[in-house]
Amino acid sequence: MADIRIITGKNIIPEFSTVLKLLGCRGREQSQDEIKEQFDMLLPKLRIYLNPKAALALTPASEELKRISGQDKIMYVALTLGKGTDTLCKSCFQRGDAFSGLLVSLMADASLFAFESQVQEHVKRMCREEGFGISKRLFIPEDLPVEMMKTACDAVEAKRTLGISLTSAYMMNPEKSMCYVLAVTEDASVFQAGHNCSRCGNQECLIRPRTVTLTLLDKQGKREIPCAPGTLVADILNEHGISFLKPCGGLGKCGKCRVKLTGGELQVTRADENCLTTEELQAGIRLGCQAKIWDNVTVSMEEDESEKAQILGSFTGKEFHIEGENCRESEDISYGAAVDIGTTTLAFSLMGLESKKVLHSYACMNPQREFGLDVMSRIQGANQGNGKALRELIQKELQRGIQVLLTERKIPSQKLKKIVFSGNTTMFHLLRGYSCKNLGAAPFTPVSLSEEMLSSREALGEETIKARVFLPPGASAFIGADIISGLFACRWQEKKEISLFLDLGTNGEMALGNCDSFFTASTAVGPAFEGGNITFGTGSVKGAVSHARYTKGKLEIDTIMEGAPAGICGTGLIEITAELLKAGIIDFSGRLSEEYFETGFPVAEKENGEIIRLFQKDIRELQLAKGAVRAGIEVLLKKMGIGYGDVKQVYLSGGFGFYLPREKAAYIGLLPEELLEKMTGVGNTSLKGAEDCLMKEDAGEILNKIAAGAKGISLAKEPGFQEFYLKFMDFPVKERK
Repeated sequence: MADIRIITGKNIIPEFSTVLKLLGCRGREQSQDEIKEQFDMLLPKLRIYLNPKAALALTPASEELKRISGQDKIMYVALTLGKGTDTLCKSCFQRGDAFSGLLVSLMADASLFAFESQVQEHVKRMCREEGFGISKRLFIPEDLPVEMMKTACDAVEAKRTLGISLTSAYMMNPEKSMCYVLAVTEDASVFQAGHNCSRCGNQECLIRPRTVTLTLLDKQGKREIPCAPGTLVADILNEHGISFLKPCGGLGKCGKCRVKLTGGELQVTRADENCLTTEELQAGIRLGCQAKIWDNVTVSMEEDESEKAQILGSFTGKEFHIEGENCRESEDISYGAAVDIGTTTLAFSLMGLESKKVLHSYACMNPQREFGLDVMSRIQGANQGNGKALRELIQKELQRGIQVLLTERKIPSQKLKKIVFSGNTTMFHLLRGYSCKNLGAAPFTPVSLSEEMLSSREALGEETIKARVFLPPGASAFIGADIISGLFACRWQEKKEISLFLDLGTNGEMALGNCDSFFTASTAVGPAFEGGNITFGTGSVKGAVSHARYTKGKLEIDTIMEGAPAGICGTGLIEITAELLKAGIIDFSGRLSEEYFETGFPVAEKENGEIIRLFQKDIRELQLAKGAVRAGIEVLLKKMGIGYGDVKQVYLSGGFGFYLPREKAAYIGLLPEELLEKMTGVGNTSLKGAEDCLMKEDAGEILNKIAAGAKGISLAKEPGFQEFYLKFMDFPVKERK
């Protein structure tokens, strides 16, 4: 039996500098002072949970170990901090404090390193007492097979002495544990028991003292960017002002943030395996939000589809005519700018305040999308310490967009007198630098919903533009200024007949009623209507499949701007589904026929020969979205005690609503067929409402009246919502055509 020695750690204190190194790029959201403050707060509790113990066993070497080490004796070492640190870390995550959970985990790692140094001193003392030395430290799996972990744990009787067990995959439990093997020599002057980073196989260790280079190849040429090992490709690109889209917020679920490896190595992650084909992996495609840089690498970026995106401006239909349109542009001596700050896009209008005409427009993508495409991803990003970065991104893009309007019309900035921003509650919170902590969890309490009149410095962070900036009021966390402005654009304050307003995106905001009384609600739709979470989904870009017809056993498609097929956008998803439903290839429950259940239905072929397919999971995403929207409509009708016949007008707001194929949307049950003839696509009413604010002296009063009159309801708490939701997830049962 081996001679086992037990060591108990004393006064283990993690070094803050080590924790900072381990934190790496994950801590860039916080300042060092903020991290130190959190570190100091957590340290006393961590030390209570620490139970550091180690076990050493000196044994004869097996034949294999003799061959590898060149020595006759081996010392096995195992050490642990106990289960307490795992428990403390888990409790932080369970209460939603992700950063504290991460910090506790890294403080435990640093504590394990500190304890390992104490163990080294015990080994050195043991060597002096016994008259031997240590010739080398053997690494697993570089020097020894991974199975040697079990040998080491068995040698020190780790289960009995330390409470350590191994899983079938050779993972140690408790997590904050380690074991290693030392080669014992008779030369007492040699002591090589310390950790050697250059020989360690843990390439992900942020303690490694070196810098690596990411070489980026894109349309601007070749750029070399130095970074710390372990940095995510997406993070290093965004840090250097290179827009890199992370549609799912960096969770590795959507498979859209792709880079192509052309030199060096990027490890294939589980997310890569889940989202990419074998052929794509072999071609070097990786997900930028998951790919960590450990050595010098060269990558190329796929074309940014946002540059080709179609962005809808404000509606100019008859019902929304602004008085004074016959004024000549030459009469304008002052100007105003209206901006819709959308989650995905920014739309700008330049207006002559005398002519009351839209003189110029401009649109671009919201740069905050690098933190995720949906509102919840932005809220999460702000709550994880990225609030300042999110604010600066939007302020700079707003400054640039307004300057584009002025420059292209050759208008001096001093002639711009008014600016009106419209946007949802989260976008306004991020613009104003407000805390988003209470926007991400019930009861969803905003910092402010009030209208604001600001200076350009307060709103944009600079004073180059001297115009006053107006932010309209919102009604709730989910019915923001964009919806109030949209209702204003639809002349809601004048409506006597019952109307339904729908704004469909990643959330479905809706209002039902008239100027005397109306209810509002919001339901989480998910990104399916914008191509998100769809296997071959894409935004409204050139080449996106937007229309479909199934004739003579074949699916015929149209693409945006007649481009080569690139993916499926929201309208295309609805049309393809409706056509396959009519053909019986999809049944009422949403199930694809057996022929296509595993492989997906072929939609079109890309230029590179890849087949765009509609998969079973894509249909489920659409069902979840349509079920939520339709259930919301039904609950509002029930709340008001009315039927479809009582609704006289339906406004479909936003880009998706404007291009929505209404008949097919009704065919799949997204919209009630009974309301089809009453529907009008009204475009970007948020922007139109902002434009109207510039024109009407009493706009603020009207907006506040609309916001105050909104009776918000929580759909999840309303009786019947779940029943409606489940009912309308299925497709209507109809005869095939």
